[in-house]
Amino acid sequence: LQKALHAGQINVSVAEELWGISEEGDMEYYLDHAIESGCTKDTAQRWKMDWQAAQRRKRHGAEGETQLRSPYEPKPYYIACDICNKPALIEDAASVMICPVCRKVIRERQGE
Repeated sequence: LQKALHAGQINVSVAEELWGISEEGDMEYYLDHAIESGCTKDTAQRWKMDWQAAQRRKRHGAEGETQLRSPYEPKPYYIACDICNKPALIEDAASVMICPVCRKVIRERQGE
């Protein structure tokens, strides 16, 4: 980062933003893009913010999950099955229209 700054390949404001990326390999990745394609302070700031968000997702993943997930990746949604109360993916569930009397019969037989 310092060499690129002294060589005039990036400006001070870009260097300050990229400095916020604490993992050396990741910072070098963004630095290479900044040198090759040019970079404004706003772009470097967005890169830093995206990187920081990815680090938060990595740290707070579900039950030991270390793989990064895209914020745009759809999340699974579950509902409780009306019969067994186990979780089921909502896209795999089927709706059944029944009257209260039939529902009661089903519930009673479930308990048997």
